[in-house]
Amino acid sequence: MENLANLYQQGDLQTKRTIRCLIFPQKVEFDGKSFQTPKMNIVAQCIYQYNNGLGNKKTDIEE
Repeated sequence: MENLANLYQQGDLQTKRTIRCLIFPQKVEFDGKSFQTPKMNIVAQCIYQYNNGLGNKKTDIEE
């Protein structure tokens, strides 16, 4: 994920657009005041949760 951040920061407009579309398949919307992201790609969401320690937390849900 760090390499992706570097690629985004150093990329041209098309590279940045491609990365955003991969992470947010339903596109990022701007309403004039704030940005909204309807749904994040499931793979990106799992990586985000793992990197923030959420993937290691136990739940009370029994399988």
